[in-house]
Amino acid sequence: MNSNLTLVTGIWDLKRDQAGEGFKRPFSHYTENFVKLLRTEANMVVYIEKQHEDLVWQNRNKENTRVIIKEVDSFKNDSVLTEEKVSNLMKIQLLVSELQK
Repeated sequence: MNSNLTLVTGIWDLKRDQAGEGFKRPFSHYTENFVKLLRTEANMVVYIEKQHEDLVWQNRNKENTRVIIKEVDSFKNDSVLTEEKVSNLMKIQLLVSELQK
């Protein structure tokens, strides 16, 4: 693995299990796929809620991993993340899912 490569990723429970049709998925869908990513050998920076931090350390080595705790509620005060952007991100995610079928 190229030691100059660092993946930056994150995961938050955005309550997609409560979303409208077409966007509804259980959080386990995301955590199962997230674990696959965590098992790669690349250096990694992971943004994650404190309550899910154990998921990282169950699958990563502290020598090539940095965890940054960012609670989902902090996005509510983040003026960069608007409802329109979230909506667009969800549309992109749906398109990517359709392409993977």
